[in-house]
Amino acid sequence: MFSAPSLRQGVVFSCQPPPQAGAHGQPRAPGILPAACIRQLTPTERRIVDLLMQWQWVSDEQLAQHIYGCVLDAAVRDALEKHIEHLRVKVRLYEYDIGRIMRYGYILLPQVLPDRKATES
Repeated sequence: MFSAPSLRQGVVFSCQPPPQAGAHGQPRAPGILPAACIRQLTPTERRIVDLLMQWQWVSDEQLAQHIYGCVLDAAVRDALEKHIEHLRVKVRLYEYDIGRIMRYGYILLPQVLPDRKATES
């Protein structure tokens, strides 16, 4: 469904998720988190979301440069993983999730929720 980055060719493919209904059946535009979610974010989480809302895979190196202005090392990777862990909890409340390719990067995705009709029968 979504394209993973092609590491051999050095090309990152854009991912446009299908439009889905958000909470209360209202349409949800790709790449736009509700204002209520944005208000909950710390300044660092907000900078991470700014990159992830481009609906493309964002490498760990890009995040390190954008968030901390430095080169990626083990300490920076650990700090990023902690911020992403806290950010995941917040965006999941609004039916989004953050995908991960280990040792590469992250992407913001809409959560795939089970069909209510299928679970009711």
